[in-house]
Amino acid sequence: MKNLFIASLVMCGALLATSCGDSAAFTEGAAESAVNEMVSPMTKNFTYGEVKVGYYELNSEADRYQLRKLQAAGVINYSAAKILEQKGSYYYSWNEEHVFVTVSLTEEGKKYQLTQEQIEEIDEAMAAVAVDEDLQFDASGEEYPEDGVSPEETFPGDKAPAGGSSSGSQASKSQATQATASKATADMSEYERAKAREKSELCYVQLYKLDLDKVRNLRCTDDMAKDGRATCEAIFRFVDVTPFGRIIGDVHEGQPQAQKCSFTYFNDKGWVVNMDIE
Repeated sequence: MKNLFIASLVMCGALLATSCGDSAAFTEGAAESAVNEMVSPMTKNFTYGEVKVGYYELNSEADRYQLRKLQAAGVINYSAAKILEQKGSYYYSWNEEHVFVTVSLTEEGKKYQLTQEQIEEIDEAMAAVAVDEDLQFDASGEEYPEDGVSPEETFPGDKAPAGGSSSGSQASKSQATQATASKATADMSEYERAKAREKSELCYVQLYKLDLDKVRNLRCTDDMAKDGRATCEAIFRFVDVTPFGRIIGDVHEGQPQAQKCSFTYFNDKGWVVNMDIE
């Protein structure tokens, strides 16, 4: 019985260490190492989502339902009000219903908020996975005569753009925006006053991280061996799931997710996960 048990272990080891011809063995460890390298930004950094805060029109029942869930979870303050807009034609008139919401992060919700700098760092880490270091090139310090050519061609007799300098134009736009925002007067309808009050911004919040649980179903047949190809299935789990992750991301702590992965063997790099994951 003992010898049979040892023989079974040896057979299992042989199956996990499937040899791909002249390629290095496609083992469970090799697959895990390659997958971990590719998803490292998602295991080290939070996947993030957006929450719109402020006062704004939101007529989607599904979106308001999500906000009410976030309110119940204690991460946002939320209120909503219906406002009727009177519309009409020559023959008849009717009221169109609009919903305006007021949303803000609670102190608990602010614990999961990410700054713009943190978002940029996460995005850079994600993008770095697909960057080929051998093809990076920086020509920012070089200057050439053609750099000053404008994409807009001018012809003799063309008049300069009206409005003077760009700074003056920007100032005019700013003043116009302020004038529009303060236009809520007594002669405006309730809906028009509500629209004039609209002011919102996007907040970035932490959702979850990913953790590689295991790889399974390793496959490298003789035909695949000729091209140095292999496949497996990776099982990830969602970890450090925040209330925003549960509600916006619709995932739960420890929830598994399967992902098929394909690999290519390189003599100088070993097994590498293809970016076009199956």
